[in-house]
Amino acid sequence: MDDGYAMIDLQNKIKGYGVLHGHAWCVSESKEIITLEISEDISLSPEHLPLVGYGCGGWLFKQEQTINIISIDSLLNFIVVEFSYFKKNQLTYLPSVTCSCSDL
Repeated sequence: MDDGYAMIDLQNKIKGYGVLHGHAWCVSESKEIITLEISEDISLSPEHLPLVGYGCGGWLFKQEQTINIISIDSLLNFIVVEFSYFKKNQLTYLPSVTCSCSDL
């Protein structure tokens, strides 16, 4: 990643976080779904994610794990590809919730 950094763990489930193009991101896996969150707030550190849609606005991408992520390089490639969609404004934007869920 030329414009950022990443911390990745592939031991049991995919999880990681980092910064790319100034935006904090986190990636995780649950029940065969890979989720990538990108924070709108560039002052937010990636260690504070996941918060997209609740604590901060940002972009969310979910995909069934149909790709074979067996290495850090393949996961980083996945993240870079999704960031290309982000830069083209092709990911779903979620605004921050500003009230408790019970108020909705």
